[in-house]
Amino acid sequence: MSMLSWFRLNERERKNFFWLLLVYGLYVLPLILADTYYLDDIGRAANGYAAWELDGRPVTMLVIDALNFQWTFLDGIALTMDGIRHPIQDLAPYPMLLGIVIFAYAVVLLSRKYLRTKSFLILIACQTLCILNPFMLENIAFRFDCVTMFLAAALTLLCFSLPDEMPPRKMLLWSFVLSFLVLGLYQALIGAYIALTAFELLVVFYRSEAMQPVLHRCVARLAGLFAAGILYKFTVAKFLLGVYGQAHSSFLSPFSRYGWELLRQNIHTYHELLRSYTDSLPWVVGGAMFVLFLLFSWQWFRRCRLGGEQFSFMPLALSSPCLALTCRCWRWRHQSSMRAH
Repeated sequence: MSMLSWFRLNERERKNFFWLLLVYGLYVLPLILADTYYLDDIGRAANGYAAWELDGRPVTMLVIDALNFQWTFLDGIALTMDGIRHPIQDLAPYPMLLGIVIFAYAVVLLSRKYLRTKSFLILIACQTLCILNPFMLENIAFRFDCVTMFLAAALTLLCFSLPDEMPPRKMLLWSFVLSFLVLGLYQALIGAYIALTAFELLVVFYRSEAMQPVLHRCVARLAGLFAAGILYKFTVAKFLLGVYGQAHSSFLSPFSRYGWELLRQNIHTYHELLRSYTDSLPWVVGGAMFVLFLLFSWQWFRRCRLGGEQFSFMPLALSSPCLALTCRCWRWRHQSSMRAH
């Protein structure tokens, strides 16, 4: 199969794409109807500046310039409207709608490789989970650059949806190009490589496929990502980054001395969010989640041979709610004993 034919959608995938656009459109409809500005949008709306290249996102600036039919690249941030040659235009909600189209297309391509189900309802439900999360909702709330954040997410999914028949060298080249584009669009989305790599390994374990080709693909992707990070550091990060952009690019732990500290802070923040979630979780709902987790795990282990080739780590990946509820029970008992004393 050639790369051009691989990008084409068959009849079922086109139907899938249409219904997924409808679901995604309903999801972002409240943001469109709210017609409000996110925090970072206020300054851009008031002053008309762009200058995403100073945040380490030159590809974002090029995309925004293309949508505005103008050239503001490397103009910088002017203090007054008079100092801006071409003020950026508020095109909302069209950037969000365009971003939804791009992202839905990438999700359909990813589903072609990993979601093998005849049920159209299950397919749409799983694909909806790609956008139903509060972290992504925050990013797509931007009026000006939500389209480039969607594009960065789509390119990341595209890197993992490339056909398995692709040789490792071509996979490395594609990973290098796509990773560099993602870094130039929205640096933080490179972290999705970790989650998608874990997802791919879980699928391989469940399907009992040969591990060697998968490991070759994973190594090729990581090598491409590493090479893109090196190039990004000595080009974009060296000549374009401002103070704000340096904070956004410090997540590249192999290339920055601030990376590990930022990783530690992110883990701590996730822990606090998880604790806040479990503290507000009713016991009835938490108990139901725990029972469903046990039933799912039992059914999963019945379909897999423990210790054999079909062993799956999915229950381990889903154990975080169980661990969170256990921690909550421990804290409740600890607090009760402290009050008793």
